[in-house]
Amino acid sequence: MDTHVYSDLSQRYNKIDFVHEQRSWLLHADARQVLLDLANIFIRHGANTNFAITLLHRHHQLHPGHAMIHVRDCSGADICSMEQLGTRQIYPCAYHCLLDQDTPFLPFEFSSDPLPTPDPSFLSDVANYLRLRNLCNRIGVSYTDGSQEVWTERLLDNGQGTIAVVASQDQASLDDNYIVTEWFVSQDENGINTVAIKGCNDQEVGHSRK
Repeated sequence: MDTHVYSDLSQRYNKIDFVHEQRSWLLHADARQVLLDLANIFIRHGANTNFAITLLHRHHQLHPGHAMIHVRDCSGADICSMEQLGTRQIYPCAYHCLLDQDTPFLPFEFSSDPLPTPDPSFLSDVANYLRLRNLCNRIGVSYTDGSQEVWTERLLDNGQGTIAVVASQDQASLDDNYIVTEWFVSQDENGINTVAIKGCNDQEVGHSRK
C-alpha cells in the first residue's frame, strides 16, 4: 500500500468523531433516506456481498505511527486494538472519504487477514454522493463477511480498542443501549433494504473517552 496512506493515518483518524457524537445524526430525518440511497449504489455495483455501510466513529486517540487492527481470536471475537505500524502485514478493512482529496476513499482501520478490495468505481460513486450531501464525516465503507449476523461491541478494558462478539438472541434487535454502526445491504422481492448488523454499547464509559 502507498506510504501516504500511513503517513497521516493518526491525524486522519483522530479527526473522526467519537461514537457518541455521531448518535444525533442517526436520529436526523434524512438518515434513513441516506442509507437507502447508499444501498442503491451498493447494489448497482454488486458491492453488498463484501462491504457494508458504516457509521464513521472512533473510541479514543490513535498514537502516531500506530493503526487500529482487527484480529479474530480463537473464540471468533473481533478484537480491534492499537498496534505499532510495521509489526505485521495488514490489510484495509474500513474506509472513509475526505472532502479535500482526489482519492475517493482512504483506509482508517485494518485487518490482520487479507480481504477483498472495493472496486474503484464503486468507491468513487459513494464518495461523490457523500461529498454532495456533506456526509464525509458521517459515513464510510467497511468489509463484511455477508453473514448478516448481528454483532455487539464494547471498549476493551485497557481503553485502547474494542471487542465485538456475535449478539445473543435477546440482543439481536440492538435496543436503545446500542448505537448502530454498521448496516448490511440486501435485495429481495420487496426491494432494497438495509439491516443493522453492528451496535456499540453507549453505556461504556470509554465510548466518550477523549
